[in-house]
Amino acid sequence: AAPAAPANLLTAGRLFCNAFKHPALLDVFLLHASEILDGLAASAAADAKPPARLALATALLNLSVVAQLPAVAEVAAQAISAGSELLLAAPVEDEDSRFRCLLALGTLAAASKENKELAGDLGLGDVAAALVAGGAPGGGKVRDAAADLKAVLASK
Repeated sequence: AAPAAPANLLTAGRLFCNAFKHPALLDVFLLHASEILDGLAASAAADAKPPARLALATALLNLSVVAQLPAVAEVAAQAISAGSELLLAAPVEDEDSRFRCLLALGTLAAASKENKELAGDLGLGDVAAALVAGGAPGGGKVRDAAADLKAVLASK
């Protein structure tokens, strides 16, 4: 399949984010969360447009907030993987996307033992530690969110 156009990624990402405001839409979107995350995957790339990266990071954050729902638990590994890709690829100056991504990853990791293990296996503890130790270029909120992720992954 041809890669999605940047405008389509942004529109899809925003639509998915906005679905979390409306319970009826949320239920429908969560039924297709895996496909939606697959479609938004290109937003995690380093060459993705900043608004598309922000939409993906916001979608991951919204998913993490409702992580206790069975539909979200089914796609948690996919969300963590997408978040890991986004965090590693996002430029330093993309502070908002990195911040939201770190919050989402920490919240998802805290939701279950399996999620925490996956995040650890993907090396997110080391990434978070490096962001904390290196002063997390891009601001204090990124460093603080990285410290929170590091703490979640280090907890027993």
